[in-house]
Amino acid sequence: MPPNFFIPLREAIITNDDALAGKMKLYRQFGHIGDDHFSIGINGKNSEFHAAMGLCLLPMMKEFMAKRKTIAGLYDSFLEGLPMQRPLAISGTVYNYSYHPVILDSEERLHRIVALLKEQDIVTRRHFYPSLNNLPQFKGEDCPVSESISVKALALPMYYELEEVTVKKICDLIKTCY
Repeated sequence: MPPNFFIPLREAIITNDDALAGKMKLYRQFGHIGDDHFSIGINGKNSEFHAAMGLCLLPMMKEFMAKRKTIAGLYDSFLEGLPMQRPLAISGTVYNYSYHPVILDSEERLHRIVALLKEQDIVTRRHFYPSLNNLPQFKGEDCPVSESISVKALALPMYYELEEVTVKKICDLIKTCY
């Protein structure tokens, strides 16, 4: 018997049923693949390894947030004057700058920007998409503000190692779509 070695297994699904495996995979990735939504879901992808990494990085959290705040400021200054909006944090909130969403003036422009950035191997993703009231399991109520924002919101690349020259390149590419 190994000395005091035990890995607790809290949750596991083992199946030889491909349909069930696919359903469980969807549930753990928010119920969607890319921009296509199929069901309700959760973000259940963390493991003990992820938790350990989080604990290792926790002492550097203020540094990470400060760098991301700098990157957000670069985006805001380089994109100033374009017809887009940014969600604002409530006064007194300690914001972590994990995302940098912008709300564009149209869904068509969003698609043009995404395609142009993709051509340059720059990955973005839609943000706040789709409006939850449009998912089949929640269909019913009209939410015009949510529906309008959901088709025009784009999360720009945001990570600690993102360099100013890359932020400028991203912004210059976005500007060509206006």
